Formats: sequence, C-alpha cells, structure tokens
Amino acid sequence: MFHIVGTNHDLQHDGQPCETSRREADKWRDRLRSHLLNLAGDIVAQATGPVIIAEELSEFYLRHKKAASVAQSVATELCICHRFCDPDPETRIALGLPLRTDDSYAPDLLRECYWLTCLLDVAKRDVLFVCGAAHVRSFSGLLRNRGIPVKVRAKYFGRCIFMTASTAKDAVS
Repeated sequence: MFHIVGTNHDLQHDGQPCETSRREADKWRDRLRSHLLNLAGDIVAQATGPVIIAEELSEFYLRHKKAASVAQSVATELCICHRFCDPDPETRIALGLPLRTDDSYAPDLLRECYWLTCLLDVAKRDVLFVCGAAHVRSFSGLLRNRGIPVKVRAKYFGRCIFMTASTAKDAVS
C-alpha cells in the first residue's frame, strides 16, 4: 500500500523557504516531521513486511539548497529505509525533461512514471511517499491504474501557510 502525503516542497527540507517566512516554514516543518513520525510509526506497527519512506526530492536538489530532507530524518530515526525518487540532472537529460534546480514545472506524467519505476521493487510493501501537493491526485491515479493500493494521508499538508489572503477566504467558505 502506498500512503501519500502531499505538501509544499519548502516543507520537505530545511533549506531557505521560497514562499513563506523562515520562522513559519520551520514551525510547519516540525509539524510535518511529527506527522510523518506518527504516520510511519503507525504503518510500521501494522505492516506485515518492511516499510519504506520515499519522496519527490533528489540528493542533487538538496545539495543545491544546502539542505537536509525532513522525510529522510524521520526514516533514520525510525531505522527504516528512505529513497529519493526525483531524477538528477543526468537522468533528466536522458528522459528529455528540462533541467532545473528550483521548483519550476516539468512534465508531470513522465516524472511520476519515473518515481514509480524507482519504487517498483518495493511496490508490494508499505510505502510512505511525500510529494508536492499538485501530484497527489495524478500519482495516486497512476498507482491505482497499475493495481497498487493507495491511501492519501494528506492532500496538502501545510496548505494554510502557502495560501494568499484571497485563497484562504475561498478555502474557508
């Protein structure tokens, strides 16, 4: 079973946030870390086999940001496997994806298929997958189409801090 947590990429690592204040991002990163710890702990307790935490992030991106992954630290603390699934620059070129070191757009389906390829060897295990909120629906659909069970655990964790005043008003109503 894949357990999916969607969030903003600024919360996935401890580097300088782009879309909100450092203090606010740090507070929500701590909340995300706690959420992932609790969720992964529950999954481990109920799992019949090994559990893995994976994410839409790459080691290259973290080096560029001079940052560490929140999900990787959770996996380390729980002594479970962690896997980065976003392609590095060489792989992006091979796949025909644009090179980027920020959060700019790249063709989603091709990237999501790449993530799945990175996880096919563990697809029958419990996988806690952290990705950008924009991918939750499409990646869940891709997994279901391949016969892989999915449970969305958060459509957009931390959404409230990344919303403008006008979208916050719309979200409340």
